[in-house]
Amino acid sequence: MSGVTVLGSLNVDLLTEVPHLPRRGETVSGRSAGRLPGGKGANQAVACARAGARVRMVGACGTDEVGDLLVSALEDEGIDVRDVHRAAGSTTGTATIFVDSAGENMIVLSPGANDHVGAEQVDAACSDLAPGDVLLMQLEIPVATVHLAAERARRRGATVVLNAAPIFAMMFMINGASLLSEERLVPSDDQTLTHQAGFLTAVHPTFQYLYFVAVFFAFFGSLYAFWEMYSYTAYESLGAVSRKVRLAGQRAVRPYMYTYMMIASLTLVWTIGELVVIVTPASVLGGLLMSGVFCLALGWTERRVLPPQYRLTTAGRWWVIVSGVLLTVLGLISTWQLIA
Repeated sequence: MSGVTVLGSLNVDLLTEVPHLPRRGETVSGRSAGRLPGGKGANQAVACARAGARVRMVGACGTDEVGDLLVSALEDEGIDVRDVHRAAGSTTGTATIFVDSAGENMIVLSPGANDHVGAEQVDAACSDLAPGDVLLMQLEIPVATVHLAAERARRRGATVVLNAAPIFAMMFMINGASLLSEERLVPSDDQTLTHQAGFLTAVHPTFQYLYFVAVFFAFFGSLYAFWEMYSYTAYESLGAVSRKVRLAGQRAVRPYMYTYMMIASLTLVWTIGELVVIVTPASVLGGLLMSGVFCLALGWTERRVLPPQYRLTTAGRWWVIVSGVLLTVLGLISTWQLIA
């Protein structure tokens, strides 16, 4: 009979309900506290067992009391726990969770014995796999272990299922920490791309090539935006208030837009120099300030150009005006901070 082998993490969840999530340096009194079995691997095993599958759990936990709790909870679900390694000298993985009254949470994860899931557990998980069996994994154990187990399982004809949690949150956090370093310094020149490529290569070598492909298309996508989308947007915006622009057509707007973009780009490069730092003034001027001006212009344009039945409602018009004022004010303040 085919079965499901789960190679993954086992954690104990220390759950505390709080009126609000604590801020830096703040002590909050909790309303209740509990200790629950968890871990993405163990949770997957329980879900499969409750769905009627024959399940075997492979992983590691400490020889402490909470390790006993986890193993006992899995046994109560009818899960085979013979290959759950009790790692002497390691604590059981622990997730400290705060949940506020709105359901928002804050989690601190200490992997403990999960960090020691390695070749021995891969042998235990894959030795009895056969065609029709399923190997189920996630990324709360070392990535190298997951990669090795996937290769072994495929060679034995088993189906490999990988739930990539929590890789997306990890990528943002680890990539951000890698880029900014302990001093929180923004890398200059092309170091940003180098750090990003190095991080993804550490996750898996294949990601490096996918990253370069993504950068390639992002670059040419930006060029396309410069040459086509920006000129079209300028034509649509100016054509709404200028009959001369409407009659001239989009092609007549392009030379002016290209000239503007060339002058603006060269000015930024010559005055600032570092490509990464250029993003800040470009975002302030092109994003924040111009969005505010656009909102204010929209309120004036739709009253002048559009028939009454197509105009904004009173509530919609006020939202646009308030948004325009706030964005313009914030843009002016940010521009002043850049200049000062």
